[in-house]
Amino acid sequence: MNGGQLMQEALRIKPSLKVIIASGYSTEDAKAPQGTAALRLTKPFDLSQPRRALETV
Repeated sequence: MNGGQLMQEALRIKPSLKVIIASGYSTEDAKAPQGTAALRLTKPFDLSQPRRALETV
């Protein structure tokens, strides 16, 4: 199971789950379903971006 599949399964079990995706792959490889609380960080990112992501979701 990859990270995108894990996210899909976790959201199936708990649709209100908030997700932060950190990936070096294209946006299509780890795409959150429409209407979910998911935020994407694309690698490389600076250390301030994860903090802002946690404040956002």
